[in-house]
Amino acid sequence: MFQVRLLFTKWTQAHCKNQERYQQLNEYVGRKQLMLLGNCLETWRSQLMCLQAERVFNMRLVTTLLQNWKLAAQGCRVRRESLVAYQSRKSFHIQQAYFLYWFNVAKARKSIRGHANLKIQLNVFKSWLLYTRKKNNLRRLEKTFTRKRNERILQRPLVPGEDTV
Repeated sequence: MFQVRLLFTKWTQAHCKNQERYQQLNEYVGRKQLMLLGNCLETWRSQLMCLQAERVFNMRLVTTLLQNWKLAAQGCRVRRESLVAYQSRKSFHIQQAYFLYWFNVAKARKSIRGHANLKIQLNVFKSWLLYTRKKNNLRRLEKTFTRKRNERILQRPLVPGEDTV
């Protein structure tokens, strides 16, 4: 009886240690996923900023070009009117581009959040599946052991004077 208690205590300690390791593994995987997500977002952000800088440079270049053209075309009324029309179209397109940029960034953020939430949900479902499988295996083992024990008890010869329960 003492050995069974000792073995059960050792098993319990080993089981607790395994659960701690499993939790540490989950924490480590979570941290790694966060780091990977952070790295991906940082790379994406830096590439986006490079594209923005290029756009700003091109826009300033076009603006400077248009300003010089405006100075050269001051004497011509037709040219001035076409410049005004072009600038209004340009400001409309710039506003439209900024709106599309804002919309796409918001959409990307929402998509990233949704992806992260989906990953968390999948991890929870996987953990639950593992838990239920382990639980079912333990139930099956318990039934097998109980059946075998009952068979052994029933097959044991009756000795007169022995209490049978």
